[in-house]
Amino acid sequence: MANYVCMDLGGMSIKHGVGTGDGELLTSGVTPMIMAEVELETLLEQLVTIVRNYKKEYRLSGVAIATAGMVDTAKGTIVYSGAHFPTGYTGTNVKKYIEENCKLNCTVENDVNAAALGEYWLGSAQKKSLIFCITVGTGIGGALLYNGKLIHGSGQCTGEVGYTFMGEKNRWEDVASTAALIQQVTADKHAAKGQITGEAIFELASEDDPTAIDALNHFIERLAIGIANICYTINPELIVLGGGVTAQKDYLEPRLNKRLGELLIEPIRKNTKLVFATLGNKAGMLGALYFYLEEQGKLRVLKGKIANL
Repeated sequence: MANYVCMDLGGMSIKHGVGTGDGELLTSGVTPMIMAEVELETLLEQLVTIVRNYKKEYRLSGVAIATAGMVDTAKGTIVYSGAHFPTGYTGTNVKKYIEENCKLNCTVENDVNAAALGEYWLGSAQKKSLIFCITVGTGIGGALLYNGKLIHGSGQCTGEVGYTFMGEKNRWEDVASTAALIQQVTADKHAAKGQITGEAIFELASEDDPTAIDALNHFIERLAIGIANICYTINPELIVLGGGVTAQKDYLEPRLNKRLGELLIEPIRKNTKLVFATLGNKAGMLGALYFYLEEQGKLRVLKGKIANL
């Protein structure tokens, strides 16, 4: 069976591994890298190094990349990357760089789109027709799938829900991302920057810390309002919630469902289910692999199931 390098580029690291055509990860690892603090050439060279290292152990057939930012998937070019990635990443043809330096076919897809594909292929969204995937982390991202196909939009920008407005001035990710939650608790407790983590906030809440509980109540309210707006706009069959918040499912799921029950009218609420992503930090890599196999004509549908050719 063919093997493929899978990579997921986030703001703080590169998750990578080698996967097979049926979605099995043979090995995986993480390379820490604060993207906003490195040079573009350093990032690109690191991608090549990862591929070359895997080449020493595996017979490889391609490279599948998921990355933060808006991506022209046909060309493999970064359309827009924002401030969390190196200067010059916007406009970079990552596909061409990998293919020229690694001599392997390569595809590049947005990381949230990839996560959605991963959940559709092997996770919580299997056999669903209209899916909206939301990832909550440093920012908030979204992806829309219809019958297993991503809706990219005219400028490759469908699903950029983090940029939608919550009130007159704040964008959704400014008030409902994990970064926003940490910032609020850090300020309320007069703590030093970096002293408080998202995980610590949930631990504090479990110990009945009033500051943490109040911040989480506001976080859940803002998150629920944004999800409700998506439900009213898209009317999806399934909302998949992913990102780092999936580790806090036991705390968040009942509270989010309760609030959504209050915010949504009955015809929409009864036909829309909220689920948490089940693939964890592997979703982006597996979704990137799915996208690669689909683009290369390596997928087919057999009796309702997806198989590799």
